[in-house]
Amino acid sequence: MENLTKLRIGLTIGAIVGFLPITLLFTAGLIGIFIPAMFIPPTTPFVVAGSIGICIISIFGIGSAWKIYSLAMAASPNLRNSRLLAFSAVVTMSWGLIVAYYTREIPQATCIFLMPGIVSSIMLAITQKRVRA
Repeated sequence: MENLTKLRIGLTIGAIVGFLPITLLFTAGLIGIFIPAMFIPPTTPFVVAGSIGICIISIFGIGSAWKIYSLAMAASPNLRNSRLLAFSAVVTMSWGLIVAYYTREIPQATCIFLMPGIVSSIMLAITQKRVRA
């Protein structure tokens, strides 16, 4: 098997294990929070702003993780915004640590929230190594 094929298989397995559960969980959470929110009385602006802020951080982290995956899968990756991608991997890791801290009573949830940051950081390192080679 070719080296690129082996790499792509490993990256795909990493994405399925690391990104897919949190993406599905986030999508279900959005549906579970914002659909019922249309039918309840208005809440305070602080709660609305906090919910929107949490969604923006989560969308940034999940979106950047999938972007790093797509760059890592490329035959010849082109990193135009490597600092932004590195920043997004750090944000994803930090956000995962914060959420994992608040769900520490459920060990499975801790692993799920930490995986996107870990996997995206590894994929970004692999991509940068391939760009330099």
